[in-house]
Amino acid sequence: MNKDLNPELWLKLESMAKEAAQKHSCVFYDLEYNRISKVLTLYIDKAEKEQSVGLEDCSNVSSAFGALIDAEDLIPDSYDLEVSSPGLDRHLNQKWHFEKVCGAKIQLKLKNPLGSFAKDVGPWDKAKNLNKVILKSVQADSITVELDQKDIPIAFELISNASVVFDYK
Repeated sequence: MNKDLNPELWLKLESMAKEAAQKHSCVFYDLEYNRISKVLTLYIDKAEKEQSVGLEDCSNVSSAFGALIDAEDLIPDSYDLEVSSPGLDRHLNQKWHFEKVCGAKIQLKLKNPLGSFAKDVGPWDKAKNLNKVILKSVQADSITVELDQKDIPIAFELISNASVVFDYK
């Protein structure tokens, strides 16, 4: 949830964003609001792993979402609306986000050092940042990553930040 808008308004915006995305064969990925710049950003995706969001998708969802917001005058001040794909280096904060990129390299910021919950991690014992680990699998309440050829389970509740690492070659 975004702390810059009241919780009821935020839930209403998320509901409208989901409706607008679904109307145009997309899925709601995330929503952000920057109070200082007054930019509301909606991230959309495609349900299938092999599909990607295009410019036409963004334009159509933007029109639909903007119309829904304006019809109810939900944001009284002026604001800018941006609709985008989550990008190649997308952040991961929902279980299905991880599922969609299973097998990819990711980076994780952990709430506690790795050694506080994982055994036999060698030099990674005190690490809270893991970069370019392979996301091996996703379970109901955790993920498994490969680190130095070992599978390490990490509960979602121990992850403070996660994103895909895209190798530009």
